[in-house]
Amino acid sequence: MWRRMLVAVILSVLLVPVFSDAVEDKNPTWNEFDGLAGQLLQQLKQGDIDNAKQTALVLSNEMNVYPFSEEEWTLSSMRTLVTTFESAYEALFAEDVTTEEQVRLAMALRLSTDAVQQVNQPLWNQMDRQLLDSLDRISAVNDPFQSQQYMYEVNRTLQLYETVRPAVLISKGYEQVSELDAMHYKLQEQQLSQVEIDNHLDAMRHEYLTLFAFSSVETVDPGLYVVMFMIGTPVFLTLSYVGFRKFRGQRKKVKQNE
Repeated sequence: MWRRMLVAVILSVLLVPVFSDAVEDKNPTWNEFDGLAGQLLQQLKQGDIDNAKQTALVLSNEMNVYPFSEEEWTLSSMRTLVTTFESAYEALFAEDVTTEEQVRLAMALRLSTDAVQQVNQPLWNQMDRQLLDSLDRISAVNDPFQSQQYMYEVNRTLQLYETVRPAVLISKGYEQVSELDAMHYKLQEQQLSQVEIDNHLDAMRHEYLTLFAFSSVETVDPGLYVVMFMIGTPVFLTLSYVGFRKFRGQRKKVKQNE
């Protein structure tokens, strides 16, 4: 589906509509599209799945008829926007995707629809404190005896990054994103020493400070905190359960030896 939609978007840019004057008033505006993306996110956060699906269908229809030829966006930005929408759309109608993941993908879409127009103060720029704090949490558990908690924090940070990545790609381009991709991938390497991890985290902080220009935490949309909590909680519960099972197994083994 997304390939057909992407082709339609590209054709709408390359081909000028013959009857553009006649249908000008019927074309959706980007503010309307952006508003629908925000509505989809709110509906998912409220657990209103049925209406969220209806909103997603409206978004799909509007994207198919949106006059992309009138915008000065790059093909890369439009491709990123379309694939981000398709990820959110497919997750919404899939049976094996959690609500938390649906919300996260809807947030990625909301940040992306905003990024194509907001050059100076995009919404994704409000995610600076969450990402910097997540790096601090990794640093706090950088210990061989806390490897499970370390991987939890690394995965949580990666999910935060993947939420803002499409919007950053639209605003900053592939070179900036590829550097961050490599940095996050390196954090998952098991052979890194504690010193190497600390040095790498310092480099990541510098990269993020440069990217975000360090906006104030007071400007953050409260809705973003809700989404980040929903992203982190399932991972934490899963790791806690695994840790409990491991502890109980070790305790049982000790009793048998006694």
